Amino acid sequence: MGEQIISFLNANGGSVGVAIFLSSWLIAAFYYKRFCKNEEKVTTHEADVSSLKKDMGEVKTSVSVINTEIGNIKESVKTIQGNIVGIYSLLAGTGKGIGNGGIINANSPLKLTPVGDKILVESGGKIFVDDNFPLFEGKISDKAPTTKFDVQLLSVQIILSEINNPGLSPVKNFLYNNPSFEGFNLNLNLITYVLGIYLRDKYLEKHPELN
Repeated sequence: MGEQIISFLNANGGSVGVAIFLSSWLIAAFYYKRFCKNEEKVTTHEADVSSLKKDMGEVKTSVSVINTEIGNIKESVKTIQGNIVGIYSLLAGTGKGIGNGGIINANSPLKLTPVGDKILVESGGKIFVDDNFPLFEGKISDKAPTTKFDVQLLSVQIILSEINNPGLSPVKNFLYNNPSFEGFNLNLNLITYVLGIYLRDKYLEKHPELN
């Protein structure tokens, strides 16, 4: 084959051979530059895409794990909320002020008795709730309660969370000076629940959509 090409070049002159050679070389160079480089880029991109898909798969796995953990946390919160309700239900049966004729009437819904109303005012608890109601209302609304019971539970939780608030100092002083009030032994938990019931009522009054 090589001898035939040489013979062809000799028969048609050196210039023709050079022209053909240069044309072939240019075509080959063009093909390499135009297509082979692109093929290399495509191969590189395919590898990048494969790596990206792998990373996305790992991210999805991590998100799934996080969602599972969030679900566990929600269940734990529900358990805690149930325990709080259980504690106050226990108090209702121990003669410590929660129950018919006590400080909080145990009928549904829970309501302050005249003695409970008196404790609310004389302890300074009513002033504390009134002064902080915009803040407390926002905290309850942030939890998006759907029932009155949700509001009651959240109200008590909010008062409990404020136990170290200096604004509750008058309430603590009242409790210190009145460990017993009109025949009832007082404690901080009981007064906290008194304030919580009052906060519940104020919130429901302003949010009749839950009625």
